[in-house]
Amino acid sequence: MLLTYNKWAHFGWQRDFLANDYTVALRFEQPHMKLLHLYRHVDMAQPFLLSNRPYIAERLDRLAG
Repeated sequence: MLLTYNKWAHFGWQRDFLANDYTVALRFEQPHMKLLHLYRHVDMAQPFLLSNRPYIAERLDRLAG
């Protein structure tokens, strides 16, 4: 599992950013950003655990443009 973790993590990040791009294409980015703001307090750095999801702050920055 450790051998393929980086590839799966990269795939997960791409999927999240693709979902963000899709909300922009549908002109639904404002409600999506409100939802991400609602859950941003749950997203925190975990120094000893690798995350396969991008931080919400990074997703919000990309959505804001």
